[in-house]
Amino acid sequence: VYAASTRLFMAFNDFRTEVDKTHGQEYLNIALIDNTITDAVSPLGAALASYAHKYPHIHLRIHTLPPDEIEERVSQGRLDAGFIPMHGESPGLLYKHVHTERNQLYCSKGHRWFAGDPPKDLADGTDFEPRHVSHGYKHTPLEKAANFGLSRDATAFSVEGIALLIMTGAYLGFLPAHYASLWVERGEMRVIHPDRYFFDAEIVAVYQRA
Repeated sequence: VYAASTRLFMAFNDFRTEVDKTHGQEYLNIALIDNTITDAVSPLGAALASYAHKYPHIHLRIHTLPPDEIEERVSQGRLDAGFIPMHGESPGLLYKHVHTERNQLYCSKGHRWFAGDPPKDLADGTDFEPRHVSHGYKHTPLEKAANFGLSRDATAFSVEGIALLIMTGAYLGFLPAHYASLWVERGEMRVIHPDRYFFDAEIVAVYQRA
């Protein structure tokens, strides 16, 4: 049923594309993960500017979705391409490296470690066990955080959701450094041992082999 549904979605997309062409309109459907605009090292903005200049007749449709859903829609032919953190490969799809995104561990000024000195080992059995908010989709810092001894005490399905829970002062959480820099500069967040608690997400373009 899934395979038949995928073929149906692809056929519908092809039909829509052909009908659009008869009206002189073509579309490019792409999807991004949330809160990528603050990433100064991402080449995506320049690429879109170049594309819009070269192909002014193409109507761009940009969606913001979780990585799992982006990959699924690309596989079904409902999206032409997506930009996601690499977490594995699905059959029939190609993945092309775009850039690398540094993610670090943060707390807010309401947290007891904001003005103090967090232990180097957050799981060293001290009298305070930190609460951690993780991503709720496949690309999740939980997989990385498991090596740091952090538990899963809350779940958010967007970067903004993680930031919101960090700002409560009750949770630690991993955020892209470019995204968290605004609150760090305001003195509302601090990074915790950036030389130890971090991971680099490989951002890739994903599209069908066909």
